[in-house]
Amino acid sequence: MIKSILKSVIAGTFLWLASHSVRLGLENFRPSTLTVKGIAERKEKADFAEVAITVYDTDDSLDGISKSLDTSKKKVLAFLERYGFDPKKVTEGMVNFNDRLTDRYNGGVDSSKGQKRYTCETTLYLQTPKVDEAEDLSKHFSELISQVVFQARVSYRCKKFDSLRPEMLSEALKSARDVAENIARTSGTEIVGISSLNQGNFSIEGDNDRQESGSLYKKIRVVSRVVFKIKK
Repeated sequence: MIKSILKSVIAGTFLWLASHSVRLGLENFRPSTLTVKGIAERKEKADFAEVAITVYDTDDSLDGISKSLDTSKKKVLAFLERYGFDPKKVTEGMVNFNDRLTDRYNGGVDSSKGQKRYTCETTLYLQTPKVDEAEDLSKHFSELISQVVFQARVSYRCKKFDSLRPEMLSEALKSARDVAENIARTSGTEIVGISSLNQGNFSIEGDNDRQESGSLYKKIRVVSRVVFKIKK
């Protein structure tokens, strides 16, 4: 009888120890970290613009092509001045000159197609913080069609981007912490610190699906990966 009681006690003790060990083991295997992503997004207006207007001319004489190109550049400068820009701040890029007769890839001059011997093009650049005026200027490029053969574009940049980085990284970290604390609270634990932080890369896109460089407004976004320590 006593032996039977002892066996029962011993068996019960073993069962308690086994269950207690399993419970301790499960607690020890509870994850000690939680990885989440934090996002920060902003829509910012560009604060710098570059206007680039390329003029193209042709002529059968060197003197003619030189005068023609000079006339085209003057028309572009007058156009810029008419819309409030200082022509003295305009810079000129490299002049590209071509002689069709000596161009082995061109095959000479085809006068039946109205071709002339010499071709020449150059680009005039204007950099300005007057982004609204530059945006308005782009709407009037068509006025140059009847005056010169040209291509034109306006590109925009956020020069203040570097000053936005710290603020947006702080926003992304706060976003990550909010998510982590919500998960921890739901799981019955709490956040006790940060194990590691990957700040992530910034992306800049144009607004309303426009190409980034040609968009006055920029969509700036950063996704940070944060590993939080959680209470076991």
